[in-house]
Amino acid sequence: MNNAIADFFNGVSARPYKVRVEVSIEKIFLSDEENLANTTLSYPLAQCHYILSPTNIFVYLSEGFDIYIAVPTNTNLYETLYKALKSAKPLSWYNRLLQQNKIALVVLLLALVCGIYIILTEAIPLAVVTFISKKQEAALGEKLYQSVIKDATIDTALSKLSNQFVSNITLSDQYPIEVTVLKDDQVNAFELPGGHIIVYSGILPYMHSQEEFVALLSHEASHINNRHSLKSIAKSISSSLALSIILNDAGDVTKGIIENANSIYSLNYSRSLERQADGEGLKLMVKNNIDPKGMKRLMQDLLKAQKDLPTSMSFLSNHPLTKERIQNVDDFIKEHPKYIVTDHPMLVSIWDKIKVADDAEENATKK
Repeated sequence: MNNAIADFFNGVSARPYKVRVEVSIEKIFLSDEENLANTTLSYPLAQCHYILSPTNIFVYLSEGFDIYIAVPTNTNLYETLYKALKSAKPLSWYNRLLQQNKIALVVLLLALVCGIYIILTEAIPLAVVTFISKKQEAALGEKLYQSVIKDATIDTALSKLSNQFVSNITLSDQYPIEVTVLKDDQVNAFELPGGHIIVYSGILPYMHSQEEFVALLSHEASHINNRHSLKSIAKSISSSLALSIILNDAGDVTKGIIENANSIYSLNYSRSLERQADGEGLKLMVKNNIDPKGMKRLMQDLLKAQKDLPTSMSFLSNHPLTKERIQNVDDFIKEHPKYIVTDHPMLVSIWDKIKVADDAEENATKK
């Protein structure tokens, strides 16, 4: 047997004692090196736990981890002891980690961070959308809606006309779409989970046809139909929702979103979600026999408006328009050359009333 002097911690005194350590195939033997007691202790290797460090191998001899020895790595016994322990008890994940070089540890840490990021930004939002039913989503949307209009002024006349407009087209077979027009100079619009579309009156003067209004509503309805706002809100606050999802408490999930209702104003959809909403919106226009070119004209008109507006007041701040998106509309029209456009006298009539009411409201405001 090989042997060496090591520090022995007996679990009673903080002061270590010098012991001579010997190792056999199955046991560790400790004999008193300070002549305090003429005894030899033995411990089965299979019951020992060990941790490696750059300077010592710590061998824990008790289940409570309070009795242990520290054998320096520069002694002849180290290799023998390590091999015997490894043979009797496989290396723990912690020891395996410590044995890796710095580059490997950095790579492992980065992989761990990336994994956590993916869980928080992708897996948890997906779980939220899975756990929340359409009924819960509608209730959530209603609470968010009340939060939005609490300090706002609703244009009752324009809201009524807009909903008459919506009743003459099909925007969703999943949610009851309801439009609310708020008196506000912002050139903006956004949707809420469950069916609410908020339109600021400031955007209406920048649209010049009923097709453009259908395009705007179709785009927002597509976000609703695909639960984009729910997914985006969940992603923005996913870390705080993690525990609620684990506990399968949809009530707490909903509460967490409501408490962060202000995030709905600052949602910035990814390019892929905007592209999806554009594509689905164009399909809705074709389904309603509305000229999809209205989507392109809407984008062009809003781009013109952008030049004279601060970003914070623009539809483009949370729905950024790019040449790529306009090109995507052109590509869609080329790929669907046989779409049918029919007359919609009712839509034309209601749109004319919306423009008249909006002009009257604008003139009244100026006075």
